[in-house]
Amino acid sequence: MKLLRENIRKIRELRNYTQEYMADQLGLSVSGYGKIERSDSDINLSRITQIAEILNVSRTALLEFNSEDMLKSLDEDNSGKSNNPAPTKSSVQASGLSHDDFSTLLDIIRSLREENAKLKAELEKLKG
Repeated sequence: MKLLRENIRKIRELRNYTQEYMADQLGLSVSGYGKIERSDSDINLSRITQIAEILNVSRTALLEFNSEDMLKSLDEDNSGKSNNPAPTKSSVQASGLSHDDFSTLLDIIRSLREENAKLKAELEKLKG
């Protein structure tokens, strides 16, 4: 989840949004919002979705931030295109979850896999 919080901060900064702005949009104090970026508080699926909406990015962008993808997303925002990938209809129906929750869980899984791979690579560097 550290990657998620770092990505929220990076994307917020790319959008030139302040912590004050984000706090106001989320109905939080500046201190409360700062805790989200510092990993001092838990963050749930609905809060991730709210933050993604404020930042005008998909949850995937928050979880798997890539500067090239973000620049593409910003370009698409300017041309009115959407950047929200969706799981298949059958996978959502089979899960019993709402579409948004299912999509968020898939995003989290992808993010954790990526973070796991990075940590394994760092561990190998330390061993070798």
